[in-house]
Amino acid sequence: MTWDDLRRRAAVVREVPLETVLLLRGAVRDRRDKSKWHSERGPLSVTGPKFTNWHTHQGGGGAIDLVMHLAKVDYRTALAWLEGCAVPQSMQFMIDCLPTIRELIQGWPRDQVLEVLDVRTGSGAGANLLATLHRSVFFGVQMKVDAMDISSAYKAYADVHFPDITYAVGNLFDLHPDRTWDLIICSHVIEHLTDPAPLISEISQRARHWAVFCAPFEEKNLLEGHSISITAKMIAGLRIQPLSMKVMTSPGWKHPVDEQSEVVVFVVTGHGARG
Repeated sequence: MTWDDLRRRAAVVREVPLETVLLLRGAVRDRRDKSKWHSERGPLSVTGPKFTNWHTHQGGGGAIDLVMHLAKVDYRTALAWLEGCAVPQSMQFMIDCLPTIRELIQGWPRDQVLEVLDVRTGSGAGANLLATLHRSVFFGVQMKVDAMDISSAYKAYADVHFPDITYAVGNLFDLHPDRTWDLIICSHVIEHLTDPAPLISEISQRARHWAVFCAPFEEKNLLEGHSISITAKMIAGLRIQPLSMKVMTSPGWKHPVDEQSEVVVFVVTGHGARG
């Protein structure tokens, strides 16, 4: 494997939040000091992408450095460990959406391909899972799945590892107004936005039939990087009233502080015309 290959792989996982790494490694956040974590290497302080272990007088930046520090492994081993964790989480988030998606597409014409977009897809692993399941009519509906993210960090990895999707780098708001899909999925994105209403509206305008959203539900203590708590009141107050809303627990989402960790999947009607 060349250095360029390693660099492309690293780009996929380097931006994984340090809080996610710590949770996956079994660390526990301090109840009083939100920046302090009790880890397998002792107490750590985390500020954004930087961490410091005051007991060992060591620190670093980014998910790969943190795994190397916690597990006492080399760069390649840390990279492989992160790849093994980040991709399954993305797949689990799509699994959380699958029952809702399959309810929506009941009765879809068997001879008509359903065009799907997974917006702000991240690694693309979740989108590829959906595309793999529905590459034929075996499960009733054949799908053509596109994946889009505003960051190019994951594209090279996705192009190699996820052949069942078409991965594009871009901003949904910048596309031609006529570009639409039958179904658009937006998973674990809106909680990162101070005001998710514009994105929800844009997605509904580009979905010909349905738009499915999934997010952490009723966060009491916002995780770093989360800008808003997605609550029942917030969803009910949307200009576009949801068709359905389901609240559930997910193996892919466990809050480090809140006693209860749940996700919500809600659907709004699409208003897009076929381009």
